[in-house]
Amino acid sequence: MNRLDALLRPLIPLIRPVYGGAGLALMFHRLIPDGQTPRLPALETTPARLEEALVWFERRNYAFYSPADLRRFLRGETRPARPFVLFTFDDGYRDNLTLAYPVFERHGVPFTIHVTTGLPDRTAVLWWYLLEDLIERGETIALELDGQTHRFETDTPAAAAQTRAALRPRLKYASPSEFARLVERLFRARGLDPLAPTDALALTWDEIRRLDADPLVTIGAHTCSHRVLSRLDEAEARAEIGEAKRILEARLGHVVTHFAYPYGARREAGRREARLVAECGFETALTTRYGNLFAAHAAAPLALPRYDLGHCPAPACLDLIASGALALRVNRLRRVMRL
Repeated sequence: MNRLDALLRPLIPLIRPVYGGAGLALMFHRLIPDGQTPRLPALETTPARLEEALVWFERRNYAFYSPADLRRFLRGETRPARPFVLFTFDDGYRDNLTLAYPVFERHGVPFTIHVTTGLPDRTAVLWWYLLEDLIERGETIALELDGQTHRFETDTPAAAAQTRAALRPRLKYASPSEFARLVERLFRARGLDPLAPTDALALTWDEIRRLDADPLVTIGAHTCSHRVLSRLDEAEARAEIGEAKRILEARLGHVVTHFAYPYGARREAGRREARLVAECGFETALTTRYGNLFAAHAAAPLALPRYDLGHCPAPACLDLIASGALALRVNRLRRVMRL
């Protein structure tokens, strides 16, 4: 939330007809039990907050869309009589089944889970939780980076925040070979099993198939190992995208046509990545760029905007999101963002 948002609130009735569009897509990651303190607040919310957001849209007569509904809209096959919203989850956490699914089932609302196939395959590292495990020890972390030994303190909240801010981009933007070295030196060398968070938190293939069997649930692709695609060479990026599609289709027994970019900001998912997604056979793809959905997005179905409610908690800013006021500010008055 930004200080300017308070100034925009009174203008929402004027903003909505221009920037509200036909609908919007929302992004979630994990759900934690009600009353539990989040470890990573940007990624975690509770069933109560999820239901609060869902009911907010119900009371305003929104239609609840699946990716197939969205595809029909973008192709001009349907004309929405009322605004629509898509609920989506990224990565593939077990709580999507145990905590989120009951909420959607109770309301009869469709939702989408974008699965990183390395999670149920137990090959992908949930490094953001692994880093939290390390920081929570409160130890000094000595690590060689760029030929120099750096010391990171974690014994106070301020020191932990600084360490987190320094190490997260190193892990996120590392090349595959450098990422493997960091995992060995930062985690395994300190007695942390790199796959322990994956085992504890990620869906299994049996659980994914159980979800996929319900017409309310759409399973989409989210690469194999959750890398920043723009930091990979073309062959590596194509493999991350195409192999995820192949694995999902083999495991589920049907075609998968919907994709979501890991780290879908402009510098992380651009024209090359959209081209590769198209060449791999996907029909729609969601980014993490803020914006509402318009008919004009038919020209860019592989770069669709989406709102991250982890960074904009429901229900405080839902009106700003649904009206397009937040996108107006973030995108500097532009309604439809191009690649």
